[in-house]
Amino acid sequence: MAPENKQIIQQVEFYFSDANIVRDEYLKKVIQANDGWVPLSVINSFSKVKTFGKTIDQLEEILKESEKLKVVEGKIQRITPPPSFDEHKGDERTLIIKNFPSEYTLEDVQNVLSPFSARIARIAMRKDALKEFKGSVFVEMNEKDDMEILLDAKISVDMPVDEENSSNSPAKKAKIQLEVSTAEEYFAKKKEAKKEEKEKRSRRCRK
Repeated sequence: MAPENKQIIQQVEFYFSDANIVRDEYLKKVIQANDGWVPLSVINSFSKVKTFGKTIDQLEEILKESEKLKVVEGKIQRITPPPSFDEHKGDERTLIIKNFPSEYTLEDVQNVLSPFSARIARIAMRKDALKEFKGSVFVEMNEKDDMEILLDAKISVDMPVDEENSSNSPAKKAKIQLEVSTAEEYFAKKKEAKKEEKEKRSRRCRK
């Protein structure tokens, strides 16, 4: 299979994945309105598919190679039924992973986590108000049991070391271990920190 065709299939399979399909309100409405089917014209209008510059007929031929999707006469659907749109519990299967270099792209993150890709449903990069990568990602796993594998894993990345480099030699790098925790734990700590800060402000006001 041509690398480009593989990329197209992976992208469209992501659109129909459990992790994305319950969050994508537009795609959800199209699926519900068409008994589970989505016109290929809709898929081809999505920016990440549109960049490949394929016609509807070309896209149909490529997506017929997918093992997860069914393509018939200009429309597409999942082979397996989608999850209930009312029972999504993705947060219970989500981890937060910190310490990625700020210059990393989504592809860089995916490469680091590639040994676990079969267990990962979705990766979301966390960005600040200026849409700059914050160095951490939310990772939704396919199953809750899959979380333990990443929680127990020792994953490190190369982090550039900031030093004066007048000899034009390659920048030095240091191995930095990624910090992995559950999203539930992360949000619980944030909630507790906000509560403590509120109590501190309240005590200062009473003095």
